[in-house]
Amino acid sequence: MVTTMKFETFEDILTELVPIRESITAIGEIVLANLVMIGEIAAPTFSEQRRVEFLKDRFTESALIDCSIDQQENIYAILPGEKGKDNILLVAHLDTVFTEDVDHTVHVRPDVLIGPGLADNSLGLATIATLPSILNHLQIQLQSNLILMGASRSQGRGDLAGLRFFLANADLPIKAGISVEGFHLGRLSHSSIGMLRGEINCTVPEEYDWTRLGETGAILTLNE
Repeated sequence: MVTTMKFETFEDILTELVPIRESITAIGEIVLANLVMIGEIAAPTFSEQRRVEFLKDRFTESALIDCSIDQQENIYAILPGEKGKDNILLVAHLDTVFTEDVDHTVHVRPDVLIGPGLADNSLGLATIATLPSILNHLQIQLQSNLILMGASRSQGRGDLAGLRFFLANADLPIKAGISVEGFHLGRLSHSSIGMLRGEINCTVPEEYDWTRLGETGAILTLNE
């Protein structure tokens, strides 16, 4: 049996979420299990392959269709909707700022989990990995297809390369997109300020002229 829900306003959705949250408490254990396993996989930018394989296994277990890994090491699969006319993209970035030589052991305590990169963004990935189980538990099938994706090369010099590549090359028209961030899980941000990213190179003389103290340093030049 598949549940059909129709909402007139956003407030209607929020009201319906209260009993839903209570009914999926048991699924929380699956989220935590996925969080621990993902959190213990090191994934510095440009080295996300092991997390890709983990998500691939989870997507396969959930019987998602068209599970694919593209040239930028993005991993994505489709949870078909009842009508399947439109596609909604749910994406969480795979990489973290922590290098492979950092201890990625996740310490589990009664009220807290401690480990590098759990909130940013192992929890986001764990949510993506568990979402098919959550919807199945609630017996909910959406009208639109859900594209569940782990995006590579997002942080720092990765400069969102994975997501950029997917949007430019995937033959899947996207009607709407949601970026799933573990740190903000439970909060929906529908607008934000813009961001312009770039790289600034500052060339200074190799031989520092101490008679011009403070005039030729890179820090002063960049600050100006």
